[in-house]
Amino acid sequence: MSIAGQGTASARVTDLSAGGASLCGAKTLLPGVTGTLQIDGVSFPLPFVVHGADHGVSHLGFRLDAAAAAAFEPLPERLALPERSAPRRAA
Repeated sequence: MSIAGQGTASARVTDLSAGGASLCGAKTLLPGVTGTLQIDGVSFPLPFVVHGADHGVSHLGFRLDAAAAAAFEPLPERLALPERSAPRRAA
């Protein structure tokens, strides 16, 4: 993930949908912070705004234009994690 003025950080995606994601393993982000998320298996960056955070988990809402939303819509299901595998990494 990349945050303006704060550089980049890695995190684990613990929940993913067409509308957003939950991340853990990185600095907790404050509501209203914006940035971009690059997820393994997704070929384009996902702009986001932080909606909130609790217990070390940041909740992001994606800010996708129509073309990006259409391209991303089928990916969360395709990227779904088997229950016993490690969460995907986000940069």
